[in-house]
Amino acid sequence: MLSLQAPFRAGGLNISSQHESLLAWTDGGARGNPGPAGIGGVIKNESGELVAEVSEYLGEATNNVAEYTALIRTVERCRELGAKRLRLFLDSELVVKQVKGVYKVKNPGLKPLHAQAHRALAGLKFDISYVPREKNKEADALANQAMDGALGLGADSDDLAADEFLASEEGKGQDSLF
Repeated sequence: MLSLQAPFRAGGLNISSQHESLLAWTDGGARGNPGPAGIGGVIKNESGELVAEVSEYLGEATNNVAEYTALIRTVERCRELGAKRLRLFLDSELVVKQVKGVYKVKNPGLKPLHAQAHRALAGLKFDISYVPREKNKEADALANQAMDGALGLGADSDDLAADEFLASEEGKGQDSLF
């Protein structure tokens, strides 16, 4: 289930379909590793106005697969919006360093996603940076929203249900992908 949301024209918000220069924050997460996974992306113009959001439930996946998928889907959405230049912010140091070529992609499951990310970015002027998790809260919220929706944990459910799910998943499949 892919949800591409664009804000409505309200309060002077600019939602032009052409945005040559955009800023995007992406996040992917899995509850358990692997486990139910979701992605989030927040796209803003240079003035900091929200242009679009990306939120998608992936099914069962690992954290790193979710992080790469969030990057790919968000870059694809930026292209649809007419982006030629992108500033990307991720809280996955692994993905940032692999995309930049600082780290090699050793995990066979991530190699196709790494290649897909490079294809999505091809021809764009872009900068990709690591940001601490606390600077990526909006994208994180969209990833969690996608997972919560698929797991039947509505926005009005309390955190206890999510905490109970996470507690039940502890220790399952915690092998690192790299």
